[in-house]
Amino acid sequence: RVASFIRTCFQDAARAAAEANANKRKRLNYVAEPYHAGMPASRRRTIQNAFMSGELRIVVATIAFGMGINKADIRAIIHYNMPKNFESYVQEVGRAGRDGLLSHCHLFLDNKGNDRNELRRFIYAHSIDRHVIRKLLQKIFVPCACTKILKNKDLAQELREELKAVNGIDWDDDFEEMAANDTQTKTATTARKRLCPGHEICFSVEATVQQLDIPEENIATFLCYLELDEQRYIQALSPAYTMCKVMSYGGARPLRQAAKECPPLAMAFALDLKRGISHATSTVIEFPGDKFNNVRKRSPLSVKFTELGFRLRAPGDLTDEELDHALDGLYERVTRQERTQLAQLQYISEALNSVCFSTIGPVSRLDCPTGPSDKLKTIVRSYFTTDISKENIEIVPEPDDTTDEQLISDIRTTICRYPENNFTGRAIARLFHGVQSPNYPALVWSRSNFWRSYTKTDFNRIVRLANAEIVRMRT
Repeated sequence: RVASFIRTCFQDAARAAAEANANKRKRLNYVAEPYHAGMPASRRRTIQNAFMSGELRIVVATIAFGMGINKADIRAIIHYNMPKNFESYVQEVGRAGRDGLLSHCHLFLDNKGNDRNELRRFIYAHSIDRHVIRKLLQKIFVPCACTKILKNKDLAQELREELKAVNGIDWDDDFEEMAANDTQTKTATTARKRLCPGHEICFSVEATVQQLDIPEENIATFLCYLELDEQRYIQALSPAYTMCKVMSYGGARPLRQAAKECPPLAMAFALDLKRGISHATSTVIEFPGDKFNNVRKRSPLSVKFTELGFRLRAPGDLTDEELDHALDGLYERVTRQERTQLAQLQYISEALNSVCFSTIGPVSRLDCPTGPSDKLKTIVRSYFTTDISKENIEIVPEPDDTTDEQLISDIRTTICRYPENNFTGRAIARLFHGVQSPNYPALVWSRSNFWRSYTKTDFNRIVRLANAEIVRMRT
């Protein structure tokens, strides 16, 4: 819409350009063109090449357009909305005037605070509850029996050889003394001399995303944090499929015969039998696994792997204190990142509001005052000489006259209107702010009249009230 408006304003110039290039095949408008992720790649490439060559004068684009732009003679950059922080602002306006000539950078501020509310939504989209991180850790650190095995000298030889390579422990004939001393064992564990060498863990990406209601990239980020932690909790491995489906086209006999040669398939038979499921006449079996060995290519069996999952190596002998330490570390990262981003947003909003003009009049004159511009440059320099994450900046909520009674009433209405959904306090807060998640996509939930109904209300306030109301309704 902005590009169309600019074309209308410069229609005489557009007409002249069209007449000058009458013999060329028209691929774009020579005055202004839009650029965004929803356009075909070929169209975006055409627009970018035309702008870089000087054939196209104006591009109305999202921030993704300028990431790879290195054009020396850009004369103006206009922000239609406020950036999320000064890092983004400086990176975006830094593309103007690289040839050393005069250039102008303008920014439109919404005096109603809608820009701040919109940017704040993206910050809260990545916030996560503490109990959700705990559920993820329970999937990663699965308890094992390595400690019990090591206490049995006859069963521990193979595991001790593996530990020698993993931990560099010098095993000697006094093994019984070390295994019997529980205090020394705990001390060795704390000092990273683990009894468990680590086991391969694999869990479904899709199922975990749906269970925890957080995006796949957030889970991958948590795994990176655990791998890079000073304790080296895990080792991330390449992804693998988590489910295996074996079908026999020759009846039940080939399937049972394959189980004699394939340990994972035999284990699947045994586990199903333990649960009371017999495969005496089955021609199909489905079980968790990513390996299926010793099956000839020409056979009556068909093997299909499904459900791609996260794969990693993690110890199974972490103590409760170690798990709590890992949980505290991850949750502290999430809350610190959220607070830092909110502080950055508030800082740039206050700075821009302190130097802005109330109307466009002074900016359109030739003798435009330079005082606000100089003040903004001073603020930017001061910003980059301090670490805002370490500054004790009080986050000021948006002015809001919504009462707790009104919020609680709408929270109860939401829960009762959609009884098939197992809401959490954060899910309801996201709904009220218009923040989508894997279990609550915008395409579906934007039809609700509660979608974006409380964008100016403090997000964490809604979370607290919603959690309290959910507990009250369930008890």
